[in-house]
Amino acid sequence: MDDQNLEAQNLTLSLVHEKTRVEIEKLKAEIQTLKGGTGWGAKIAQYNPVFTVLIAVIGTLVSIQQFNRSQESNTKQYTLQQKEQSDRDLAAREQESKKKYWEEQNQTYKEACDAAATVAIADSLGEVRHHRQCRWLDEQCRLKGG
Repeated sequence: MDDQNLEAQNLTLSLVHEKTRVEIEKLKAEIQTLKGGTGWGAKIAQYNPVFTVLIAVIGTLVSIQQFNRSQESNTKQYTLQQKEQSDRDLAAREQESKKKYWEEQNQTYKEACDAAATVAIADSLGEVRHHRQCRWLDEQCRLKGG
């Protein structure tokens, strides 16, 4: 019986030894998983800082591009406004320079119409001469009282 007890104890020890070895392997696997693991989730987690930097860089580049587009649009709009203002100023200057010419032309037409009316209603050539002299020598005519 002693042999049987010894054999039973050896078998028990062997089972305990095997169970301990399996538990140690399981613990080693858990430690490995906790340290960094071997799954795809662990591998992705290693690259989180890289992904964070990439997202920040992409966001910055997009912001810079939008800023540049905005500046370009503002510059085009400002240039267009300046051109429109310049065109308005040029038109106003042209109008002003033509205004003086038109005023002088109007005065000449008025004098011509007045002379034609005087000739049309005059009774004699002497009266026409007198009116003509008054027109061209307006100052003298006023002095004479005519």
